[in-house]
Amino acid sequence: MNLSPSSPTQIESCHVLPLSYVVTPEERFERIESILLQNTSQMATLLEAQLKNEQLMSELQAVRQKTHKQLDEFVRDTRASIEDLLQFGMETFELVAENSTYIRGLQIENRRILGELRDRQRNNQR
Repeated sequence: MNLSPSSPTQIESCHVLPLSYVVTPEERFERIESILLQNTSQMATLLEAQLKNEQLMSELQAVRQKTHKQLDEFVRDTRASIEDLLQFGMETFELVAENSTYIRGLQIENRRILGELRDRQRNNQR
């Protein structure tokens, strides 16, 4: 790299600060103190936000556990209801089958009795 003063880029990049930009040690200390106070304030705000976030996460976890418990109870109740309905359906099916068998028996008995009555009527008509 050429560091001669004749290089245009070197000359352009050299800046001399005016005296108004010179900072006294007290001003520098005040600026640093101001920045530190801002940083401290921002850190306190971030800490408050973190604590609030942790509180909300704890509440969310409690809600999730409660919801999970309620869903488990709902599933258990639904399963019990389905089992009850299946039992009721099976009992109904068995009753229908028994009634159907009983009705067939009554129909057969009815035909037999009607046949006997016809036979008696024929015998009485002769």
